[in-house]
Amino acid sequence: MNEIEVVGRTIGGAFVAIDPTEHNRQVYEDIKTQFDEEINKKHPEIQKLFHVESSLLKLYPLPLLRQTTVLLRQRFALVAGQETYKQYSDAGPPDIKTANRDDLLADSQVVLKQVHDIYLFKSVREIVLRKLKVTLIAITFVAVVTSLYLVLAHVWTVPIILLIIDFGMIGALMSVFQRLQTTMEAQAEQDPMLELIGLKYGRVGIWFSLIVGSEFAVLLYIVFLSGILGQGGIFPEFVYPDAPKNGVSLGDLFNGKLANPEAYAKALVYSFIAGFAERFVPNILARIVRSTDEKP
Repeated sequence: MNEIEVVGRTIGGAFVAIDPTEHNRQVYEDIKTQFDEEINKKHPEIQKLFHVESSLLKLYPLPLLRQTTVLLRQRFALVAGQETYKQYSDAGPPDIKTANRDDLLADSQVVLKQVHDIYLFKSVREIVLRKLKVTLIAITFVAVVTSLYLVLAHVWTVPIILLIIDFGMIGALMSVFQRLQTTMEAQAEQDPMLELIGLKYGRVGIWFSLIVGSEFAVLLYIVFLSGILGQGGIFPEFVYPDAPKNGVSLGDLFNGKLANPEAYAKALVYSFIAGFAERFVPNILARIVRSTDEKP
């Protein structure tokens, strides 16, 4: 059962609970017609169903309105969270038992409007999040397949720098995916519209993370090549060809070869970490800077 069916059943039950009087029978029939026309469409619009539910409140007799207000406030507490509901309660809403019909109706319409807005925002939010997840999965699949192809099919001919870039991208993708999953599971603490705007343009952030992750991976590999952090142990170890008598050029930068399979694996792991942990490479660079400043 989807959300349209749930809303339709809720509103349909409300029509059954109302016993229209002579003076509001025409209004009742008009609202019922609107509901029937919308719910029987191939793709009903949930906003229009919400409008029907709001219009029905005006037809409720006072005893039914009091009961409905209790249920509405319970719905509001569930969808908005206890903190938001506490703020609403502290504002002093009309007392359900003693308030007159006009005050109770006005409060119920406001609460119902808030509930509807939250439903709409969450619905759109899930759609946007799902699109972002599909984008992430597609990019991750391409990156992983590319890595496997480079490793298994052309391991002796493909320059290591291509794998360094690829693993940096995969690390960045995993980082973005993890943050996105956390966002999906956590309740949004900011304005829903601001959150939707951020999610809508989240694809730009994905591509930015890919670029930064690959750049950090390459930069870290150059740091390893330079020997600034040392070699061996937890760091990759390299072997270097003899330097030509006329010096080296930029093209010779990556002529250093990884010494053994363990060094190869370390280089790939560090490339992944460089893309996954945003502060990893900047922290290493800051450590290098501090070490040079401390030298006399």
